[in-house]
Amino acid sequence: MRAIIALFILISLNSCIKEYELPPAEILPEDKLVQIIADLHTEDAKITFKTKLQPDSVAALTKLAEAKVVKKYKTNLVTYRKSRRWYEEHTHNYNRMYEKVVDTLAMREQMKRLY
Repeated sequence: MRAIIALFILISLNSCIKEYELPPAEILPEDKLVQIIADLHTEDAKITFKTKLQPDSVAALTKLAEAKVVKKYKTNLVTYRKSRRWYEEHTHNYNRMYEKVVDTLAMREQMKRLY
């Protein structure tokens, strides 16, 4: 009986632990997506905090900035959004990727202060 309970607990724990999953080929690589999202956060901050525009104007400028940033990384909005959605659906990957986004933004801020 104890062996069955122990086996059940091991199976339950194993199903709860999700490891990093490799994205499909059509999904942007994690490092590229990190750079895109970091740039988007930077652009969003510029638009939101450095302008005194109405929310609808901010939303329009944010969409334009999104298209510009995605184009800078030689991809398109459809691929970017599909990739972002894939990472959001794979929580472990998304959390890991977003930690890199935060680190990238922090590093950029430090570099900006130094120079």
